[in-house]
Amino acid sequence: TGTKHMEASVQKEHRKKSLRRVTPRPATGQGPQKMPSKSAAAVCFHLGPCTRAPLAERAIAAANKLAVKVVRRKASRRTPKGYWVYLAPSKSYKAAKRKVAELKKKGLTDLFIMGNGKRKNAISLGLFKNKEVAEDRLKQVKSMGLKGGFETQYQVSEQSWLDMSVAGNKTATVAALTEMADGFPKANLTQRKCQLAR
Repeated sequence: TGTKHMEASVQKEHRKKSLRRVTPRPATGQGPQKMPSKSAAAVCFHLGPCTRAPLAERAIAAANKLAVKVVRRKASRRTPKGYWVYLAPSKSYKAAKRKVAELKKKGLTDLFIMGNGKRKNAISLGLFKNKEVAEDRLKQVKSMGLKGGFETQYQVSEQSWLDMSVAGNKTATVAALTEMADGFPKANLTQRKCQLAR
């Protein structure tokens, strides 16, 4: 019995030593390990529209002085420049001229016969900057039993937009960029969603 008791004590002590070997010990003098911090997310803006090339170039130069990366993006803008009211083309110039004479007798003025283009021999009743005025002219023509046409005339202009990005932790640069944009009153600085790099 004494031998069995001694063997049991030896086995128990052996298990304690085994547990001490596999249990990891924290390194002395070191606290909990921290994960490396990620860099601050970028803040993105666009400045525009810049309707003239010199304006865009000055804005790019000003942003570059702040060490801000700029990507210039060009776009076309289609805007109404006038509203045209007309009567459908006549079969010939002589026929259009006769119709003009009839319309003048009815009190219509400012009439013009189109000389070329897809509406050659059409009778122009006016090109108006104001849409409501053009619509009133069309109503006047229709009230006389005439079939008038209405067409919006467009102009196309080229514009530039400047896309910019600043690291989120560079608050001083963001403030300087906002102040810089105040020097370009015809363009607006707007925060936008950053595009992921491809």
